[in-house]
Amino acid sequence: MMRIQASLGIISEDPLLRKDLSIFAERYGFSAQVSIAPQSWKIEDLERYNQISCWLVDEPFFDLASDELAQYIADLAVPVILGLEPFSREHELREREFSFLIKKLIQHLHPNQSNEVFDIWVLAASLGGPEAVKEFLDALPQDIPASFLYAQHLDEVGSKALADVIGRDAKLPVVAIDGMCELAPGVIYKVPVDSSIDFTNGVCFKTGSAWQGEYTPSIDELLRRVSFTYGNRANVIVFSGMGEDGADTAKDLARRGSLVWAQSEHSAVSDMMPKSVIEKRICQRIAAPKDLAMLMTAYYKNTGIS
Repeated sequence: MMRIQASLGIISEDPLLRKDLSIFAERYGFSAQVSIAPQSWKIEDLERYNQISCWLVDEPFFDLASDELAQYIADLAVPVILGLEPFSREHELREREFSFLIKKLIQHLHPNQSNEVFDIWVLAASLGGPEAVKEFLDALPQDIPASFLYAQHLDEVGSKALADVIGRDAKLPVVAIDGMCELAPGVIYKVPVDSSIDFTNGVCFKTGSAWQGEYTPSIDELLRRVSFTYGNRANVIVFSGMGEDGADTAKDLARRGSLVWAQSEHSAVSDMMPKSVIEKRICQRIAAPKDLAMLMTAYYKNTGIS
């Protein structure tokens, strides 16, 4: 899994904010190489300070910093995120604040300079999904020019073994999203159960906040976020499952020009989920999992996307 390799520098008078920012850095795989109060800044440590990829600086900084330190920060060529305030002590609000900050960091450290454009497919499944999705993925070629987000309704215990099961015979690598990762074509990403995910600058990351709604992961919530970020490059295949999670948002995607495909009802262990989108008359393709893979391979061959 790709991680953004970066050393963070933290300057704050508040020891609790420094601690929270160090926890934040560790969660996303950053190194909090420097964590100091403004008055602890020393000119003798310049060599260490110059190794920092991005500085996180609190709100009172310019009231407390020496002229020398203020000038050093002002002259830096690396990104500086100014004006940070203490995080909330309420868990969900704190997680949203972490999510907002990681988006800022990714935008600074990973400007998404790649010209590569590819589709994102959400593979939505519940009861009977692992068998159907495995059959679909096993039939895909290695050079398929799309990225796959596999969202399977499951508890956390069952989720841990899912990536191994799905990837056992697939030609594409399977990556469990943990922390953050850069989306790439020809890769299957297993969506976590224990945290919602979000996207910015070609990077997917765990927000730390619970999925909203009855199901985990919430397919409706995932589709909304993928569609918001990727527009009509965000597509969905609805596989076997109970309930109607994802059906309403899939209709919105179809209205915006995205592709909505479904597993055929007769081939599904539970036909409720695919039936919920088929009955909305928004599906361009309806077939058994292996046939959906063949249709996708032909689709990209015929469109000339590679």
